[in-house]
Amino acid sequence: MKKYDIIPYHGNRIKQILRQEYNCRLENIWQGYKSNRRRGYVELYDLIDCETNTVIAHRITLQSLRILFTKQGYPLKREQDRSERSKEAESFLKFVEVLKNKEK
Repeated sequence: MKKYDIIPYHGNRIKQILRQEYNCRLENIWQGYKSNRRRGYVELYDLIDCETNTVIAHRITLQSLRILFTKQGYPLKREQDRSERSKEAESFLKFVEVLKNKEK
C-alpha cells in the first residue's frame, strides 16, 4: 500500500471508530520529558479494551491504525445520524425559541 492510498483519518475519528466498533480506547504512552524534540518522533499508544481494562496491543501508532482502517474500508467521516430527535429535545428547542422571542 502506497503512502497516498492511506486515508488520512484524524485522531478523533480513529478514537471514535475504536470506541463504536471495537469498544476499545487509546492511551498515550509516556516517552519521557522533551522526547518529542528528537527527529522521527512518533506518539505511541496502548490499545485498551474498555470492558476488561486490559492492554490488547502495546506501542501502536496512529499511522498503523490508519492503514488498518483503510484496508477495512471505514469512511473518512461518519455518515449522518438518521435517528429521529426525541420529543424532549423538540420541546426544549421550542422553549428556547419562545424565550428568544420574549427578549426581543
